[in-house]
Amino acid sequence: MLFQRQPYASSITSSGKKSADNPTGVNQVIVTGDAAYIKSDQIPGKSWYRMDKPASSGPSNARAAGSINEVAGALAATGPTSWVGEEQVGGRAADHYRGTVVFEELARYTGPAIKDEVRDYYVQLAKRRGETSAVLDMWVGKDDLVLKSQQVTTGSKGQAQVFEEYSDFGTVPAITAPPAETVGTWDEFIAGTAKR
Repeated sequence: MLFQRQPYASSITSSGKKSADNPTGVNQVIVTGDAAYIKSDQIPGKSWYRMDKPASSGPSNARAAGSINEVAGALAATGPTSWVGEEQVGGRAADHYRGTVVFEELARYTGPAIKDEVRDYYVQLAKRRGETSAVLDMWVGKDDLVLKSQQVTTGSKGQAQVFEEYSDFGTVPAITAPPAETVGTWDEFIAGTAKR
């Protein structure tokens, strides 16, 4: 995951299950300006397709920043959060903090620690996954930058874990739209999938 705030741009590459539609199992989405580019082999002669972003959408809807807003806000909104110790993350000294969040309680939180829309998104996502609580860990560097986060959630579908590490603060990531000749339209993508 790469992202920058001004001007907003992001790139997310993820690996999942291989399938007939996605033989490599790799997914990639690049967002720049007013469009999202999705990697696909569904259009003959093209390797991407473009989707224009609605005018109402914005960076707050993008996931390239990871879960840092949810984890930091939920930890600050819950109590008590404990200091686990000092550890190294990416060669940097960091303070490790841990807390347990009960999503039903977080849904009622109205203080300044987490924005309402971030809280609501996080709680709704947990409900959809059947999760009732999460043990959240966060490693904060001596410069107050978050270096790592971890979520271990429990719910009706068992346990899920998400680990994220953050680095290269203040650098300008190399995020560019794919070359125009490699990009198809949404209509071309739909037509390509219909032929399979």
